[in-house]
Amino acid sequence: MIALRYLAVVGLLTAALVYMIADRMALLASPNVVSLEVIPIDPTDPFRGDYVILAYKISNIEVDKADGVDDIGFREQVYVALKQDAQFWVVAGLYRQASAVPAGQKYIRGLVSNAWEIDDTKRRKIQVTYGIESFFVPQGSGKPLEDAQRQGVVSADIALGTDGRAAIKAVRVDGQPVHTETLF
Repeated sequence: MIALRYLAVVGLLTAALVYMIADRMALLASPNVVSLEVIPIDPTDPFRGDYVILAYKISNIEVDKADGVDDIGFREQVYVALKQDAQFWVVAGLYRQASAVPAGQKYIRGLVSNAWEIDDTKRRKIQVTYGIESFFVPQGSGKPLEDAQRQGVVSADIALGTDGRAAIKAVRVDGQPVHTETLF
């Protein structure tokens, strides 16, 4: 009886692990990929090695310049519709539900981490986090990537799931991939 319970627990844990790996593989294999312009920030983690904090131009949004709803507030989940503008994808609209995003538009799901008014103009700005703000790199390669960020030549290819989830697929410097996300 105890052996059967033990096997059931091991089976459940194995199934959960397989699901997490398969879900991540499916997201990274998504053909729905956008390139985002990155802006500079700088860290290191003593336990996991070098990593780079990536901030995106689409993270700071002037609400009145985007289609959709204009009363998005702090800590709200938001779906940010994207449109391609030359080399990178930019904000097209803000929506509370994925179903409200116009058909055919790509979108990314995020969380409003800050909201404020711009000066005395009554225009609102929000800051959105997408869960793709840090990227671990091989030891010793974080500093060169941070330097490239300061020069404004870094971008990221982001895989988008059908539900708006995002994963970093690759980080590019001057358009050339320098780090590609792998599962292992």
